[in-house]
Amino acid sequence: MKRIWFWTVLMGVAAGAGVQAEPRGYQGPGFTATRVETVGRDRETSTIYMSRHGMREEAGVPGRRLIYVTDLRSGKAWVLDERRRTYQELGRAAAAAERDSAQAEAGTLLDTRPCRGFDLTKRLGRDRVAGRDAEVWVCGDSRTRRQVKQWFDRKLGLVIKEMTPDRWSAELRDIRMVKQAPDRFRIPDGFKPGPVGR
Repeated sequence: MKRIWFWTVLMGVAAGAGVQAEPRGYQGPGFTATRVETVGRDRETSTIYMSRHGMREEAGVPGRRLIYVTDLRSGKAWVLDERRRTYQELGRAAAAAERDSAQAEAGTLLDTRPCRGFDLTKRLGRDRVAGRDAEVWVCGDSRTRRQVKQWFDRKLGLVIKEMTPDRWSAELRDIRMVKQAPDRFRIPDGFKPGPVGR
């Protein structure tokens, strides 16, 4: 698949590459949602927890999940291996994600502005996504000719769906407004620095 989050995280840990875009400066309400990423017939899902304190994304089965945690106030990010009870800080990877999120490409689900990094933008109107009102935008890059369609939820202040012409899409579903405890966005007790992943 094009950008399944946890494989991107693992590559970022190993090579200092980018992870998915961060919701920098998020000021919206706390919520939880299911993130669905699709390429052709392939589909991956994860659970998102979001608040002004941070973002958490969990993929896999309970007890064996890989968990990506960002503390938005400190700017720190970690990937946690639930089975091993280990974590790695994403220092260089998080910095790369910051750079990547300003470039014109897909992978900006949860961004706080529609069409960030694109120089050709057009608002098409409104639509319903996951039972919520959203602005529809077409975002283009004149240099690379890349194009992505985004749905921006003004009340959440986030991109909640995006799609490219090559059959790739990512979206939030089952969005539920839930107050999130700050501890959700920290390293849990009992976790130690160490390897993560397979």
